[in-house]
This record gives sequence, C-alpha cells and structure tokens, in this order.
Amino acid sequence: MNLPKHIPKKFYWLFWDSNASKLDPSKYPYHVILRILDVGTPDSEKWLLKRFPKELIIETMNKLRGWTYLKSAEKWRNYFNLDKKDMAVFDEYYLKHGRSVWPY
Repeated sequence: MNLPKHIPKKFYWLFWDSNASKLDPSKYPYHVILRILDVGTPDSEKWLLKRFPKELIIETMNKLRGWTYLKSAEKWRNYFNLDKKDMAVFDEYYLKHGRSVWPY
C-alpha cells in the first residue's frame, strides 16, 4: 500500500491533538482516516478518498468507535453503502453505554 507520508499543511487544524507536521499517515492510517471522515471538510475528504484505498477506509469505519459525530458516521455509511451491523460505532451496547460519560 502506497499511503501518503505527510498531512497537507492546510489540514493541520484537523489534528489539533497531534503534532500534524510530524504525523505520518502511512504509520497511523486509522487515526487520519477517522479524523477526516468525522470532522473533515469537503477538501480534506477529497484528499483522503484519492490517497487511501477504499478497502482501508471501510476497514477503519468498521473497526473504530471513536467518532465524535454519529451523523458523520451515518453519512459515510451511506456513501459506501455499508450495513450498520458491520460498523462498531453502531453496536447497540456501545450506543447505549459506551458513549456516556464515566460516572466516577
């Protein structure tokens, strides 16, 4: 897989919790993919779709629960025509318990 080695500077703001200038998408593809799908702009989404294989994007969507916005997960689920039951973020138990604030 020939993944990009750098995040374009214009997308650094999406990675506010990381040092985006040192973030290597080829080493951390799940992080980069999920962040852009979740909170990205149309421009960053185009960049992602051109540079990451569809299979890796779908694998990321199915495995990770770390979406901030379920509406974003739903948007991309529809885009790729995925079944909710295959996506970890839509797991019934997780939706009921996993997104709640820790009570202690």
